[in-house]
Amino acid sequence: MTLTKEEMETTINWDESSPDADVLTYNRSLQRRMKEIGIEPYLNNGYGGKLYTIPKKLISIRKPRKLTVEQRQKLGARLRESRKQKSPNPSKNNVITKDSKKKVSNSMPPTGKKKGG
Repeated sequence: MTLTKEEMETTINWDESSPDADVLTYNRSLQRRMKEIGIEPYLNNGYGGKLYTIPKKLISIRKPRKLTVEQRQKLGARLRESRKQKSPNPSKNNVITKDSKKKVSNSMPPTGKKKGG
């Protein structure tokens, strides 16, 4: 059975007597984030929805940031400069050593994702 996008919702429920909230979500991105921070679902409904219990302090509703054009330009310039400093020459990330003639990678280790799966 395939659910429509309207049926694939995220619902957050809590009451004032408990420090925890229940989150039912079909959103795979949110499910992945829950897993990354170590929160496992206590129920899988079999249709792609998972139910979690999380501390209420993890739930945040924020007012969107309103930036002026000048602020946006300054932040963009700062980001570009930061990226340049982290990787001044991306072509130098792979180095061949004289001794081994073997390719050595200075980039981040693999994420553990399986190919083709």
